[in-house]
Amino acid sequence: MSAEHEILPASTRGAARLSRRPGRRSQPYPITLVDLEAFVVGVKHGTTAAAAAELDVTATSLVRRIRKLEQRAAVVLAEGLPSEVRPTELGHQLLPMAKRAVDDLRRIDAFITEHHDAELAADARYRPR
Repeated sequence: MSAEHEILPASTRGAARLSRRPGRRSQPYPITLVDLEAFVVGVKHGTTAAAAAELDVTATSLVRRIRKLEQRAAVVLAEGLPSEVRPTELGHQLLPMAKRAVDDLRRIDAFITEHHDAELAADARYRPR
């Protein structure tokens, strides 16, 4: 990608293009599980309505999460928003990594929850009365 190459940031679709240097990206906030999950589930279903139903959020919220992920990456990952979720070429490349990350974070959350619940149960058994 040349220094003159322009990228349309996801947060400014339809607005003026902003150029950026290769290797540099905006980092206003960290990538979150909910943003990655919105992208993964959106691509899985192909529509924001179906993906939102699976995640028990509104379609507007799902689109906001995908756009937040795109803004963080400073690239467009999905086309067809706000009604459809079709991954761009870069989105296709990100998808396997995003799926693994979402799966790993879900397993971590389940592990922590399971052990926290077990610890609470143990505390309740040994609490003096």
